[in-house]
Amino acid sequence: MADDTVTVSGCTGSKRAANVSASERQLLVELVGARADVIENKKTDGATTRDKEAAWVATAAEFNALSTVKRDHRQLKQVISNIVG
Repeated sequence: MADDTVTVSGCTGSKRAANVSASERQLLVELVGARADVIENKKTDGATTRDKEAAWVATAAEFNALSTVKRDHRQLKQVISNIVG
């Protein structure tokens, strides 16, 4: 294989992000905690879903401003999901 592509199950060209460090996890937990009232809301109506999405996007923006590794809000949501279990 040439350059920095990774082969995953026979697929070439897929690039992986760096693993999330312990300090990044801690930062993310703190940022999500600040918006827990919106992010952890159990309602599933349209307005609440939009509010949750906006909260995740804002969390990702703040995370990226404070971290050296840039991550998408969907990646951060998955990290929190893995932490919570």
